[in-house]
Amino acid sequence: MSIAGTKVVFRQQGCILVQNGGAAPAAARAGAGRSAASGRMVVRLALSLLAAFLSVFAAGPAWAAEPSVSAGDVTVWYDAAARRQKRIEKAVKAMREHMWDEKAGTFLAVNRDSLVKIPVATISSWIPLTAGVPTAAMAKRMAEALASPAWQTPLPVPTVARTDKRWKSSAFWRGDVWPPTNYQIASGLAAYGHRDLAADIADKTIANAIRNGISERYDSISGKPLGVKDYCMGSTLATMMLDGIAQKHTLSLRDKSSAP
Repeated sequence: MSIAGTKVVFRQQGCILVQNGGAAPAAARAGAGRSAASGRMVVRLALSLLAAFLSVFAAGPAWAAEPSVSAGDVTVWYDAAARRQKRIEKAVKAMREHMWDEKAGTFLAVNRDSLVKIPVATISSWIPLTAGVPTAAMAKRMAEALASPAWQTPLPVPTVARTDKRWKSSAFWRGDVWPPTNYQIASGLAAYGHRDLAADIADKTIANAIRNGISERYDSISGKPLGVKDYCMGSTLATMMLDGIAQKHTLSLRDKSSAP
């Protein structure tokens, strides 16, 4: 499987490990000369995306409930979900065992060969919340870490902790803020019962978009729009309201039959 040029493989007790076409192996193999920081962030993103990807496949029966799916397809989806459930369980167990870091209060990437943790927390450290990977205790610790000054920029959540020396509020995946990742984090927090923190993230994200316009990403300090204007993933701003994650901002769908 490939995610943005990143080859994902399973090995050693079911642990999810990633081999990137350049950056990640270079960081793991001495003398390769590639950017370790870039490799680590690609690794972390791919790991978290894979966890979310696997959790989606566990919802096979929900897809099977669609009216357009035939009876034969229903059987296929149920079988696929059952097969993948074992992989999901192994992956979740491995992530909890090898990637969880109590001190950091989140999940960290690991070296492909040694499984030694790479002590760099990024936005993808929090995406396992969306996939239901953490235990309740882990999620509580994650909420505590997310509420700390390192991640509570004026516009949260920065893609890198601002305590990291490479953090820059406007830098591309190095300190900026993206609506879709904020939606994932907020929805994950809400699912674990941390609704106030989830609402704070959602409401600040929406308020900033109202003030500065819908954009691909934003400066985590000034809230200034960055990247592509009216970018498609900005639709997650509406999803935060439709899902009831935000508290100060609401949105409802109008019944066409009652429209003037």
